[in-house]
Amino acid sequence: MKVMSGRGWCVAAVMAMVGVAGCSSGPSVEEQLAMKDAEIGALVGQNDRSKQMLIQGEAEREVLQAQLLAEQDKATAYQQTVDAQHEVIKEKTSAVEQSRQMAEQARRDSEENRRFADRAMANNRSGGSSGGGTATAEAPAATGGKYHLRIISLPKNGGNEKIAQEIAAFLETQSVSSVVPRSSGNFWVVDIGHFSSVRAPEAQALKEKIQDMKYEGVRQFKDPIFVTY
Repeated sequence: MKVMSGRGWCVAAVMAMVGVAGCSSGPSVEEQLAMKDAEIGALVGQNDRSKQMLIQGEAEREVLQAQLLAEQDKATAYQQTVDAQHEVIKEKTSAVEQSRQMAEQARRDSEENRRFADRAMANNRSGGSSGGGTATAEAPAATGGKYHLRIISLPKNGGNEKIAQEIAAFLETQSVSSVVPRSSGNFWVVDIGHFSSVRAPEAQALKEKIQDMKYEGVRQFKDPIFVTY
């Protein structure tokens, strides 16, 4: 066996060390490519997962949007129902108010009629026609047309005869001409005017005037009728 000199041994040792260092300096090209492929694979997998999450998020967004639209439709339908109920309540309130007004008017009319009847009864008890004269008999008091406007009819008794005469006197103070308080069957009536036709302008004008006229603060001649004799 050949023995190296001291210098040769040193050179060999250095070369050996260089060789060892060269072998342990890092991964080979193949290894580096494999690592890159692994990284790329990992990124591709991560990208696929991100896409799946995006698709799932979009689907959830569409579901939420559909639910929101459905809730908006429900809210719109509810508001329409509430508005319709408000209209019904408004109409019912108006109808109730009209009924209340009609009832109040009926009550006032009833009170006036009762007051009128009480007055007639008081006149009967006090002697009725003893101081009031006598109403015209069953014949017209004047001529000029067969149609007359009858503004009131009262049951025939002494007290009502006086009331008919008082009404006639009141009408004359209101510039109403041809006023005739008279007996007609079982009633005392007050007839006014002499017209050739119920459609004559003067007949209709007098009717409107009488309907709007107040006697003792109340419209008591609201329903006059035309009669003939």
